[in-house]
Amino acid sequence: MKTFDTQQSRVWVTVDIDATANRYQNDRARVVTALEYFSDKQYIELQSKQKEANEINRISQMISFFESSDCISLKLARYFGEISPGHHQQRNKSRACRVQACYG
Repeated sequence: MKTFDTQQSRVWVTVDIDATANRYQNDRARVVTALEYFSDKQYIELQSKQKEANEINRISQMISFFESSDCISLKLARYFGEISPGHHQQRNKSRACRVQACYG
């Protein structure tokens, strides 16, 4: 039995689903079903542009979050719905917040 050393590389292509459906005179759903079938069989790997856009947006939000001069504790609490806007003003008065941006 022979074994071969192979190196597999990925080639990414963009599929125009509507154009493909028109070219082969099928409906869009059939093209999507075929692509999903190939993906299930692991012949191809599907990745939607929406997923990529969501990841870019999420990373952008994280960068903005850490570059901000606002209180990180407050931003996290608001994000998770655990604090009201007036609560932070009360914390500033009592100097309970130890974040430098809150003292400014």
